[in-house]
Amino acid sequence: MWQDEFKKFMEKNGLSQEKVARAVSEITGTFVNAGKISRWLRGKYEPDISEAAALAKIAGLSLDALSGHDPISRAERMASARQSGRKKLAKHRPGKSGRAARCGFGVV
Repeated sequence: MWQDEFKKFMEKNGLSQEKVARAVSEITGTFVNAGKISRWLRGKYEPDISEAAALAKIAGLSLDALSGHDPISRAERMASARQSGRKKLAKHRPGKSGRAARCGFGVV
């Protein structure tokens, strides 16, 4: 969860919830107090998109990285899915039974 990673970042860099709250407030232009940071880190509430972007900026991360979505592994999953789809389509060549053949699609 992003909260665990952000807590580690705070500990590693000696940041208190008050310091993070001040930084988020400066970045977003809205008031954020330490109590709100605490509720986020405990998973009681989630930050809105501008607050999440501010947290990512403080940590030097992208929103994807902060939220645990690794773009590289996502690209690898997509490539794997495409490859899997090609194998499935290859089973339905013209002249064989299957939906592609019945529909008249010349899938090779």
